[in-house]
Amino acid sequence: MPLQLPIRKRLFVRSDRVKFVDIHPVEPWVLSALYCGHVTIHNHTNQTLVKRIEMSTSPIRCAKFIARKQWIVACGDELRLWVYNYNSLDKVYDIEAHSDYIRYIDIHSTFSYVLTSSDDMTVCLWDYNNNWCKLATFESHMHYVMMVRWNPKESLIFGTCSLDRTIKIWGINPDKFSSSSSISINTANFTLSGHERGVNAFSFFFKMGSPYIVSASDDQSVRIWDYQTKQCLQVLCEHNAGVTCVLAHSNIPLILTGSEDSKLNIWHSAIYRLERTVTYELGRIWCLSQSPSDNYMAIACDEGTIAIELGDETPIASLSKGRVYIAKNFDILSGNIRNGSNEQLCGQNIQISFKSLGSCEFLPQLLTHHPSGRFFTVIGDGEYIIYTAQGMKNKAFGKSNQFVWSSTGDYATYDGTHITIYREFEELYKFKAGFQVIKIFGGHLLGVASSDFIVFFDWNEHILVRRIQGNFNNVFWSDSNTRVALVSNTSCYILKYDHNSFLVSVAANTPQDDEGVPSTFELDTEITERIVSGVWVCDTFIYTTVGLRLYLYTTGVPDPHAYLDRKLYILGYSIETSKIYLIDRDGNVLSYNLTETYLKLNTAMLENNWGLVLDMVAEIPTHLRERISVIVEAMGNIQLAVAITVNASRKFELALSTGDVELCLEQLNGDSYETFYKGALKSPDNSSEVNSPRKSASKMQIEPINIERWKRLGDKALQLGNISIATTCYNTIGDIQSLVLLYIISGNREELAKVSQMALQNGELNYAFHGFYLLGDLDKCIEILLKQNSESAAVIFAATYKPSKLPTLIDSWKAQLIRDGMGNVADAIVDIDKMDEYKYALEVEKVVDESCIYNRTVTNAEALGELLKFDTLSLYVKDDSKSSLDEFKDLLNKCI
Repeated sequence: MPLQLPIRKRLFVRSDRVKFVDIHPVEPWVLSALYCGHVTIHNHTNQTLVKRIEMSTSPIRCAKFIARKQWIVACGDELRLWVYNYNSLDKVYDIEAHSDYIRYIDIHSTFSYVLTSSDDMTVCLWDYNNNWCKLATFESHMHYVMMVRWNPKESLIFGTCSLDRTIKIWGINPDKFSSSSSISINTANFTLSGHERGVNAFSFFFKMGSPYIVSASDDQSVRIWDYQTKQCLQVLCEHNAGVTCVLAHSNIPLILTGSEDSKLNIWHSAIYRLERTVTYELGRIWCLSQSPSDNYMAIACDEGTIAIELGDETPIASLSKGRVYIAKNFDILSGNIRNGSNEQLCGQNIQISFKSLGSCEFLPQLLTHHPSGRFFTVIGDGEYIIYTAQGMKNKAFGKSNQFVWSSTGDYATYDGTHITIYREFEELYKFKAGFQVIKIFGGHLLGVASSDFIVFFDWNEHILVRRIQGNFNNVFWSDSNTRVALVSNTSCYILKYDHNSFLVSVAANTPQDDEGVPSTFELDTEITERIVSGVWVCDTFIYTTVGLRLYLYTTGVPDPHAYLDRKLYILGYSIETSKIYLIDRDGNVLSYNLTETYLKLNTAMLENNWGLVLDMVAEIPTHLRERISVIVEAMGNIQLAVAITVNASRKFELALSTGDVELCLEQLNGDSYETFYKGALKSPDNSSEVNSPRKSASKMQIEPINIERWKRLGDKALQLGNISIATTCYNTIGDIQSLVLLYIISGNREELAKVSQMALQNGELNYAFHGFYLLGDLDKCIEILLKQNSESAAVIFAATYKPSKLPTLIDSWKAQLIRDGMGNVADAIVDIDKMDEYKYALEVEKVVDESCIYNRTVTNAEALGELLKFDTLSLYVKDDSKSSLDEFKDLLNKCI
């Protein structure tokens, strides 16, 4: 069967004729050399133009990145090499290189060497770290030299191909090179001959450790050469025009060829079988280029540039019983994770010594283990083989596009028509799904998915359990088989599964429709993340996301366990090492610590066993305790979250939300600023001056968050009626406004006097005035008004409450008016001593002072109301002063 290899188009850009393409080793960039003389860089992830350089008016035949220098080097029909900085677009070098058109450039992977080939039938070697000095010229071809390439395995060997129908292999000796003169070399190591017309391209490749060469020619053929015996092993003839380019893929056993017939042929490099022919309708194909870091490829065509991704970047690997199994091309490798260093830091690659178990008969595309770990299955090329884990002995095989294990060791295959169930490696039954099957899934139930829904069947008798709407690309069952994660392209749904409901329905012979038994599945939660990989350990779902996060989910909220530096895939969990193992696309294995106790604690939370949770919390590390507290809070048990958390700030916030102001105060008193706060409330040396916490806080640069917490706690305590804690909080931060309000409410004259004096010293005169006014300290009120330069307000206040102060205040007011240039206003102010009402006002003031009403508690509210309505001055004008004053005195006495 054909190789089952997906090809995804990542970039499609129409343009003038493209003669060459290259892919940046780090950035997602495709470099295109255009026949019109321009060079472009496109981003293949978002399909945008990054750079455009107008190098020439003649064709550019080749352009490549020199990433370590941040350069682009290009050549063409102007016989020169151009070097540009691809960040600044400045031209760095312009070198006269050949006497005829330059066809190709190749950059050495480690040395600062560059090879160029030309229609002048020569190849030149350059050193770009030595001011692009020409080191050597190679002359032996009898026609245009179309391509030159370094051998990727032998650093001092390169090859050339020419329209003289030959391929030549050359060697260099750096010891013979000199920057002062260029040497000429006329003899190649050996020559390969066999093509009937000119050779346009070639590529080195390696199979089973042996070196080979593949070449493409105008004779419409592709030839495979044994590098060691110099013999032609195979001739591939599937093109209808000259073959212009060829590439042996370095990661996948594929050979790709492009031709003037506009076809891209993909060949199996092991058996030289044509696997697929692709046509992109962009005309003739001129160049193929592979990314050095992934499976991306670029194609240069007459009418534009294409970037494709071959295969799936998911590594073909599995973890079972402490061993990692990885497929590398046709080889199956195995390594013991316990042989890695125990001191390996989380998130760092583990040094595992892999050994080959053997080779597979086809290219593996999936590797999966039997639940017991005794067997593993390799799937690919429409076939599957079940091997024993020990010794990799063939246990069973068959034709199938898909293969899955059940949780008990049964397995199912799908061949494109039938789904077949096997038990003990013997066929149990087979059936047709009745709809287009996209994928099948293993686990406790057999999942069969279409593009719109997934259907779960019982493994034993092919009984429909439930049909669930949605487009799902993966299914993960928990170890207890009571929960399942259904993963789509945008989110993940965690469902509860009730097997008893299914058994009851079957026992009762309940008629079923196409939806199955509705009560078997119940939605637990939806995780709105794009999930890359996942696994259940106990009752915890562990998964990685496209956002490069490793999460745990049991209940409540997803628990972020680690931040990843690249895309990783979960291999599995090992109880022996208490680690979760992950793998990247290159086969590097790394781990993160995850204790079994923490997983059991998550299960206890799922079961609402709060007593066990509290007992087990002490056994886990501090940073994990905090995460447990977050989950418990999300589940609504705030009191337990308070008890578990070790973070003082978090404990304060949680306690405040529950109204536990005593615990909040305890947390704040444990703050690093405790000494300062307590000292700020004391008057040093028993002096009358009281230090201001607010003033001292500004000097010591107290963090605003602490002041804000004390304030919030005070407000909460006041709301709950806890005056004591509210007072402590407001005093701690010197919250004058709140303290004034608090002491007014509580009637605490002594403390109100202190806080008013504090406000006066701090310059908070409005609060000080309000406090002294309520205390009846009228002299202080007048003093405050004068401090504010409000002589007029002081006069009005004194006229109402302290007439005896009027003469002095009026004189002060007049003096201020005169200083301000308003002498005419000062002259208009009457002489208060000449007014009869003033004398009466002094008598009223005397009566009030003698009653000491400001310092006594009012006991008769009704009398107080009458007193407030009593207008002594009006009664004096209408009546005699004696009766009016006596009546006023009686009301005062009734009040107190």
